[in-house]
Amino acid sequence: EIGVRDWSSDVCSSDLSLGMHFWELPALLAGVITLVELIVHSYKQKKREKEFDEDRTERLETIQQEVTGKPVTSR
Repeated sequence: EIGVRDWSSDVCSSDLSLGMHFWELPALLAGVITLVELIVHSYKQKKREKEFDEDRTERLETIQQEVTGKPVTSR
């Protein structure tokens, strides 16, 4: 039969290869998840900004063409 003292010493001495204790894993996992979420958010934000800029440019060219009656050749 294993006593509490034996179990706790086994758990405390069973560090992971990174030199971490098992109770540090949730914090590490939360950090990795947060980092991934930030990367995905940044990518999506840049994509939205690019689409917005392209749409704005297209609308401005359409307005300019309507006002001047000439096709826009700035692209």
